[in-house]
Amino acid sequence: MITEREVNILKKSILLINSFEDNVNNINSGKEFFFIHNRNVETIEKIATVRNSEYLAARLAE
Repeated sequence: MITEREVNILKKSILLINSFEDNVNNINSGKEFFFIHNRNVETIEKIATVRNSEYLAARLAE
């Protein structure tokens, strides 16, 4: 099961990663960038599993 908190963190994190090119100062280091990115991928994998989503699984495999 995925919590509402996890979904909210995912939404904010995706926006943060998407705005990185324009606002590089919002993320302090490459290590932090990859931490956020990997957490996003893990959360999306969790959502794909819970929802049994072939679409999300296929997008993650790309």
